[in-house]
Amino acid sequence: MLGALTATVGGFAALMAIRATVGIGEDVAGSLFLFDGAALDWRKICLPKDPNCRTCSA
Repeated sequence: MLGALTATVGGFAALMAIRATVGIGEDVAGSLFLFDGAALDWRKICLPKDPNCRTCSA
């Protein structure tokens, strides 16, 4: 079971990296993806930029 879960999340991470490299689809920067293994469901949470952070507010 754990192998299948890590394969699912790892495959998703690889897909997001390929999409960002190639430039396909929407930009997912500032997003957190949560996977519920019991319900087999993904959730996307958008994280706001911190105006006091030099890196993310630039």
